[in-house]
Amino acid sequence: MRADAILCRLESASVSAGVRGLSAALVDLEFNLGGRPFRPLATAPWPEPPQFAEAPPAAHLTVIGGEWPCVPFGIGAHDPVKHGHGTDSFWQLLSSDRRSAHLAIDYPEGHAVARLERTITLSETLPRVDLTLTIHARRAVRMPVGLHPNLAFPARPGSLRITPAPHGEVTSARAARAPSASMLAPDQMIAADGVARLKDGGETCVWDQPGPAGEDLVFLRDCAGWVEASDTDRGMVTRIEWDAATVPHLLMWIANPGLSGEPRLKGFRGLGLEPVASYYDETPEGAEGVNITPEAPVTIRYAIECRPISPNEATP
Repeated sequence: MRADAILCRLESASVSAGVRGLSAALVDLEFNLGGRPFRPLATAPWPEPPQFAEAPPAAHLTVIGGEWPCVPFGIGAHDPVKHGHGTDSFWQLLSSDRRSAHLAIDYPEGHAVARLERTITLSETLPRVDLTLTIHARRAVRMPVGLHPNLAFPARPGSLRITPAPHGEVTSARAARAPSASMLAPDQMIAADGVARLKDGGETCVWDQPGPAGEDLVFLRDCAGWVEASDTDRGMVTRIEWDAATVPHLLMWIANPGLSGEPRLKGFRGLGLEPVASYYDETPEGAEGVNITPEAPVTIRYAIECRPISPNEATP
């Protein structure tokens, strides 16, 4: 099966979307607001998955974009695949109707995770999609988990304004963890106004994107279950909501462009607003994560919705 193969397409009066087999990714998401179409999610800049003769990159990178679940999140001892077996494998479509789909994937024998299930449901009347992720375990484990929506950047710098829920400390990545094309000074505390130091001595605001050309990770600890991105070019706000009791933090992947660690894939631009139970994308075993047992599967509920920007809406 091709990496970009679509298992099904969903449609309601307010939303349409595709569901890709690889990663069970939500793609081609389009909201209809009174005849105004709006596509909030980023897509790969190449028209079809590139082919590689030797040592191909991770499959999900060749079709990067959309939204998908990551179990485990990042890299670590739990799984040799970055973002987990479900990210670089094809899921099974268990059932679907006009506006909903139910998918699943079984993990390899010996893995702490036995199975993932995922539902995607489009609202009939609202510009909203509701999602669930259920994690079934083979044995008791504390595992980092993440959700991976990638928002599209407008062309104009500073025209995607981020408003996070109340949160704790905000930090840039340590030098050893930061992408090779990072622009932010490493391992810094970022103030509530989002102003951060750059490596060259200048400043930028991480709430105003796209920022300086480069690739960075920013971690918001204890983010209270929502984040909004106001696209001032297109006059729309995208809101991501999630169960913060299970997935407590938010990782921002600023990809302007991204994938600096894979030079054969160039040009992807987008903003990952990623609810996580992890520490960045390289979590020491047992340090952060979701507790799962065979007797008690964990279900995480989350949603993506949009609305027009209000004329008097404050900017961060």
